[in-house]
Amino acid sequence: MSSIVKHSMDYFRYRRENFKKMNKKKAIKIATASAIAATGFVAAAPTQTDAAVNVKGEVARAKTVMYDAMYAYSKPWLATDELVDRTVAYAAYKKGEAQYKYAVNYVKKYAPAKERTGILTELANVRTKYLLGRSLNYIKSWNALELVVEPAAAKLVNNVEKATSVEAINAAKAELKKVYDGQQGELSKVVESSIKAHVKSEAKNAYDDAIVIADESIAELQKGLKVKEVSASADKAINEGETLTLPETVEVTLVNGQKAQKAVKWDTSKVDTKKAGKYEAKGDIDDTDLEATVKVEVKSVAPQVTDVSAINSKTVKVTGTFLDKLKAENFSLEGNKVTAFTVNAETGEGTLTFESVVPSGKEQVLKLTEKVEGEADKVIEFKFTYTLAIEAISANALIVDNDTANQSLTFKLNKDVSDADLAYVKAAGYTVEFQATSAVFANGNSNSDTGVLASSDLPEKFAYKVVISDMDGKKVAESNLTEVKVVDKSNVIKSIDSFKLVKGDLELSSNTVVASEEGVQIKGVVGDKADGTNNTDITGLVEYSSSNKNVAIVDSMGVILPVAPGTTTITIKSGEATKTFTLTIASKAREVSNLTLSTSSVRLVEAGSNATVGVVVKDQYGELVDSFNLANLSYEASTVSVDGEAKPIVAVVGGTTDEKGKASLTLSPKVAGTGTVKIKSGDTVLKTITVSVSKEIAVANRKFELADSAKDTTLDLFTEKDDATVMFKYNQYNASGYLLGAEDNITEADGDGTYKVSSSNPAAASVGVTADGTITVTGVNNGSTNIIVKEGSVERARVTVNVTDSTPTLKTITLKEVNKVTRAGAVEADDVLSLKPSEGVNIDRAVQNLTLTTSSTNVVRLDEATGKLYLDNPAGTGSMVGTFEQDKETPIGTIGITENLAGAPVGTTYTVAAGSKGTLVYSIKDSSGKVVATQVIEVEVPVTTP
Repeated sequence: MSSIVKHSMDYFRYRRENFKKMNKKKAIKIATASAIAATGFVAAAPTQTDAAVNVKGEVARAKTVMYDAMYAYSKPWLATDELVDRTVAYAAYKKGEAQYKYAVNYVKKYAPAKERTGILTELANVRTKYLLGRSLNYIKSWNALELVVEPAAAKLVNNVEKATSVEAINAAKAELKKVYDGQQGELSKVVESSIKAHVKSEAKNAYDDAIVIADESIAELQKGLKVKEVSASADKAINEGETLTLPETVEVTLVNGQKAQKAVKWDTSKVDTKKAGKYEAKGDIDDTDLEATVKVEVKSVAPQVTDVSAINSKTVKVTGTFLDKLKAENFSLEGNKVTAFTVNAETGEGTLTFESVVPSGKEQVLKLTEKVEGEADKVIEFKFTYTLAIEAISANALIVDNDTANQSLTFKLNKDVSDADLAYVKAAGYTVEFQATSAVFANGNSNSDTGVLASSDLPEKFAYKVVISDMDGKKVAESNLTEVKVVDKSNVIKSIDSFKLVKGDLELSSNTVVASEEGVQIKGVVGDKADGTNNTDITGLVEYSSSNKNVAIVDSMGVILPVAPGTTTITIKSGEATKTFTLTIASKAREVSNLTLSTSSVRLVEAGSNATVGVVVKDQYGELVDSFNLANLSYEASTVSVDGEAKPIVAVVGGTTDEKGKASLTLSPKVAGTGTVKIKSGDTVLKTITVSVSKEIAVANRKFELADSAKDTTLDLFTEKDDATVMFKYNQYNASGYLLGAEDNITEADGDGTYKVSSSNPAAASVGVTADGTITVTGVNNGSTNIIVKEGSVERARVTVNVTDSTPTLKTITLKEVNKVTRAGAVEADDVLSLKPSEGVNIDRAVQNLTLTTSSTNVVRLDEATGKLYLDNPAGTGSMVGTFEQDKETPIGTIGITENLAGAPVGTTYTVAAGSKGTLVYSIKDSSGKVVATQVIEVEVPVTTP
């Protein structure tokens, strides 16, 4: 900033500070004058005898004080040409107002009635002229000067000091002018012309000084501004796909009018050179705060296809320019469908993919259709021919199932990654022969032209090769001899997806086991099978191993035996499928270290109900803790003094955690007060609950609330979820929002003075009420219902409850292929279903190769006596393992037999007699009766079995 500007600003500050000091001195002088020494008015009430005599005296006194309010500022001005501070003038004004009001009241009370109106008018006139017209107007003018105009001028100077642009200073000037002009009326309100002139002069001086400083600052800024303006914006036009090139410099005009070149840095991020349209690029000009602008027009360019050639039987290469403007729908091939069109960004070449293969050796006509607005479609045809040429062949190493029909051997041609289409190869004029080391084909021979294998009685392994000849019988390619493995695919695992590490009923999430801890086991291994059964329990088909047996050992049943603290990798394996996890053996015994509470604050009433706080307990490893009695923790409640004795405001009782680490604390109110309950393990405070206990027992309102805040209003009828019911309370609260307890005057029937609760849709959920006011809602069927509380015909509350049913049912099942029955004997369920061997006497066999609508870790079994498929409840739930019990298992489907033979099935077994001819049909249905799969078995047994 220049010295001139700095000097001007210093001068302005100097003038303002001296002006304030001067006014302060004036105020001190005038404040000591006896006429206005007091800031309030006090007078003793006269006696009734003196009152009438004193009316004139009180009126005279009021006039004098009101005159003095004017003299408080006018006399000092006449003597010294100095303005009196507004606080001094205001004090005199307030005293005049007080004396005026006193005199008015005095006159109204004591003056003769016939004189009263005249006296009051006289007082009002003096007040209007001297208090309001003179004293108050002086204060208003003083306020306009000292509290508005001068601060606004100082603000401008302050803004000028910080301003970095001419625009900012001009904006500040405009703001000051607006304030200054707006205060002219207030500045002129003082009556005395000499004082008015002085006030207006002071205001103008402050305004002018600030404007001078601002203008000098503008001049200083303009001296350093080298560039006055940039030349007019330029225009640029390019074709789509072209590179946008902008000049490195632009011409500018300097403050002296000369032209010059300045470097410019362009921002072209908003210009899409690959899409037609109008854009704008902006550039920062070096050493200035100005911008250059270029308007860019990207012109559309039509795509051009120059050539089409076949890559393989389903793909062609498209060559041309701007191909990215085309889409799959622009192309068509008679008798086929274009499924995709992609363009390589680097080469610019396109690839068309067809839904079906094109015939080998036959010319194809590809049509390109371009739509032009307002004109007929433009269609261009391109011809290409694909001819299958076989240069090499490789047989696929396969694993096939031991009892599945319609399995085929496959091969690959040339360098293709996909299997060859046998029918296409034959249609191209080639002959294909599969040659095997054993008679494995469906035709009963060791060679085949289809590669279709027999559905059963395959050897454990065999080898095959593929020989291809042309139409003249000349061999063109022959594969190597390749081995095929024959397995039971229902026992072959393709992938292992998940598992559970459990301790009893508790699932461990941290994969941490404490040294010497027993009962930890890997369970619930889920994966996909090679027969297409996915997301199924494969626990019985995997094996386990530990990488460091000095840390932990795992046996064949997945049971973990901790050895010493450390880490080891546990591998779950079945064939080529594996899954691993890191197991940590910790040295320190499990201890409760973390609590999660359903609420951190409780409000009770001394004579009201208890409060329940849900708790989730975890140990130091982050695992849920089951079977833990919360009584083993200590509860330190705040106390209040009652008759000199410290008593806790609440008592706390804890329950025992379940397999999900959940339990609850019951807080019983004892005495009114506020404080906390500290939940401690030893000396460690795990959690703190804020508690308030009130004495107020009057019911102010009621709320329809969940009895357990950890629950929700969505029910699930699946018994394994244990979520088919939910409980509510119609709770009473006092005016401060403290819980008094559940409303027990509530029923399921109408009654005077009672509350009735009902379900709007009993078909979805029913409702019941116990004597203590607990409202239990029980799910019945899928649907939704409103639980409504009424008092008489007035609805007091409602909540919506949704009912779902995730109970699993049979989704898919893979059946065995069954040949025609030609011998007398029994046809049983395991001829059709894949059943595991029995795990013990009277234990139903587990069913394999199926999927459920909802995953479950429970085993699916078949009760062969009744044909029921069911989820077997695990041990410990009160049911017998492996035995169907109507009320304890979850049915997922049935297997039934229909036939047109003489006889009747027994459960899932049908005994075929000699001479039987007809059909057996095994039908597998889900739990709703929908047929999921069927197996038709032809029966033709001679009268005499050979």
